[in-house]
Amino acid sequence: MEEHFRKANWTEESISILVDFVTDPERWAVIRGKFSPSLTVQKKQRVWEEIAERYFKKYIYNTDISDVVSK
Repeated sequence: MEEHFRKANWTEESISILVDFVTDPERWAVIRGKFSPSLTVQKKQRVWEEIAERYFKKYIYNTDISDVVSK
């Protein structure tokens, strides 16, 4: 039987850094913008990947991009 390990809790500092990354005006416009020919799902996905990459450079957690997006 495969064991399931619980992921670490998010710290206040890590949440604050993540909020700073997401609320950057350029990223925020893409994340919250309406879909159009110039704003596609792929562009939004790239922004989330960039945010996750920057976050993972700062913090090493056993998490993935879906955890970052959901947080």
